[in-house]
Amino acid sequence: MPNNNPTAKEKWVQKQHDKAVKIHHANIDRIENLTDKMKSKTFEISQLQLSIGLLIKEQCDLQYGYFSKKENRAFNRADTGFEEDHGATYFGENYSCGIDALRKCQQELCIEVANLKAAIDSHSFEDSLTIMKRASDEERLGKEYDKKQKKETA
Repeated sequence: MPNNNPTAKEKWVQKQHDKAVKIHHANIDRIENLTDKMKSKTFEISQLQLSIGLLIKEQCDLQYGYFSKKENRAFNRADTGFEEDHGATYFGENYSCGIDALRKCQQELCIEVANLKAAIDSHSFEDSLTIMKRASDEERLGKEYDKKQKKETA
């Protein structure tokens, strides 16, 4: 049965307990927010890979496909300075810049994911739970309250 008239000590212990739990819940929210950001970035990495794959396919189709002289001339007009018979092959090399740019974006996102993971690990759920349990232990808090009262009366 709950105590309807808690003592000053019980109120202080409960206040300290509630504070520890509130801090732990704030950390859980922080971890969930960082985890959501990690999920978003890893999804973006996978979506970039789809784009890279499409560009590589187009590049291969251009470089290794058969094109008529007329089609090669069209590629030469789009990207001048190449031999007439190899316009598609050289035009396909233009895709390399886009592929490299997308891979660089992936690498940057990987670094961001690693940094988010490090931020989570710097104060993990398990660490937070351990701290909360220790900080909200009623027996320890009761002793701490008694010490505090002795100092104030001395």
